[in-house]
Amino acid sequence: MIVIKIVSWFVFSRFLIHCESWVHSNSFKSSSQASRFKSVLQPDVFWKTSSKQLQWHDRLFATQTTEVSEDVQQMVALEEGNSSPSPSRIPNNGQRARTRGTGSIVNEKIMNIFSNHNGSNVNYILDLNILLTEHKKDFNLVHVATLLHRSARIRFPIETCVPLNLLTEIIDSNSTFRPPRANEIAQIIYGLRLMSLEDTVGVIDLIRAVKSKLRQCKEVFMGREIALSLYGLQRFSSSNYEVRSLLILLAEKFKESDAKLNGQEISNSLFGLRKMTSDSPEVLAILRILAKKIEASETVMNAQAVSNALNGLQGMSSNASECIAVVKALTPKVRACANIPFNALSVGCALMGLRSMSAERIEVQELLDALLEKFDMSNDFNEVSLVSAFNGLRLMSDSFPSVRRLLHKLSLVLECSQSVKDLSPQAVGHLLA
Repeated sequence: MIVIKIVSWFVFSRFLIHCESWVHSNSFKSSSQASRFKSVLQPDVFWKTSSKQLQWHDRLFATQTTEVSEDVQQMVALEEGNSSPSPSRIPNNGQRARTRGTGSIVNEKIMNIFSNHNGSNVNYILDLNILLTEHKKDFNLVHVATLLHRSARIRFPIETCVPLNLLTEIIDSNSTFRPPRANEIAQIIYGLRLMSLEDTVGVIDLIRAVKSKLRQCKEVFMGREIALSLYGLQRFSSSNYEVRSLLILLAEKFKESDAKLNGQEISNSLFGLRKMTSDSPEVLAILRILAKKIEASETVMNAQAVSNALNGLQGMSSNASECIAVVKALTPKVRACANIPFNALSVGCALMGLRSMSAERIEVQELLDALLEKFDMSNDFNEVSLVSAFNGLRLMSDSFPSVRRLLHKLSLVLECSQSVKDLSPQAVGHLLA
């Protein structure tokens, strides 16, 4: 066996010597071309070049660009019989040539569609139909994420012109040749923010596809991904199995993250739970993680962020320790809130979030006192703000001083507000309920 290896290596060495002689004897226009061709014959360089070619293939969709090294460009030129490749194929400065791939072009077209129109749904529909006609076969997970995220940002119902089963099929195929990234999954879930289980055809299958990709994702979710993911669920009820199983997977991902949430991320994360209840263990798992992250955050929240965060707790009972942990973590944020008083809308929004809580818990009383310090009752409350504020106190007893102080301030609002005179019978019924 050893003899065979020695003989094989000797034959291969002689072959390299003859090749080198041939290289020197043939007419190359430059010595650099000869040395480059000679280097390709070396086994280690050969495998290095092959690896670059494989990397180029695998990253065709993942990076939306193709990167071809100068070595490979030179080899292609030699194979085609061009001893001197054109400058357009090999950059003069020796850097890698960058060629925009189809994936990059499609992604840019999607972003341009939602950037160039001023709220005209007809134009969105026309442009999206043209895009799908031209590039349907080129769509991958990245494009679905961009499409759903961009459309949701401008509140455009994407399902009206792009069937969700088509997006589900593309997600399942995942033609990016790599595991899905955290930001792609977060953008897809954020894109569900205008959809509901009852009214949107195909949304359940889309959630199933997202769960499949979430299991494959290897990246850690940062603050932005956590907030985007939860904010996209704001119209979903935790009574649905698919939603609860998605929450389990998200909770596992959130636990791996040591990201500190800023004020907007805290607000969006909690607001996304506004249709869910604390009866679900999966929701409690999310609350448990968020409570720790809110407590660890050093951010200063503004009035709108605080009111939206509290509004997301509408279905959370004060009997759940996880809910109380969130209330306790939010109270210092309320006290440290920027010196901008809560307006009528923020007051109603914040108190509405407490509608499933009782003032028997000291943590709820402390939150009410902190909120009362920030409320500006001088603004004229409209019907919606008044109903929301009183509805938030429906389970609270006036036997607690913090509740009595709040009711006193709200009674002053009723006396002074001009909107009270125009309250509808339905609004009056809600106030007295």
